[in-house]
Amino acid sequence: MEQNGKATIIAILSFFITFIDSLESRSEEENITILKGLADRIGVKLGDFMMPVRMAITGKTVSPPLLESILILGINESKSRLRAARKLLEEA
Repeated sequence: MEQNGKATIIAILSFFITFIDSLESRSEEENITILKGLADRIGVKLGDFMMPVRMAITGKTVSPPLLESILILGINESKSRLRAARKLLEEA
């Protein structure tokens, strides 16, 4: 993985660690709007933006809707998985 790509993925995982703290306080539409805006800002499609998070949360490239999966799994467990994935990347 190129260094810039790695740094971007680490940044996405870090963003999600804080983003999901208030996931339930926003509507699904508000959450998607925020995520699309960030994906646009870094120049990637929303699906590509969400893929590192999907992999960290579910361990798969295909899963049920990601934001619902995070809520079902729980904020604390989701954050733990995101932190673990980020740590692996930082140490690679």
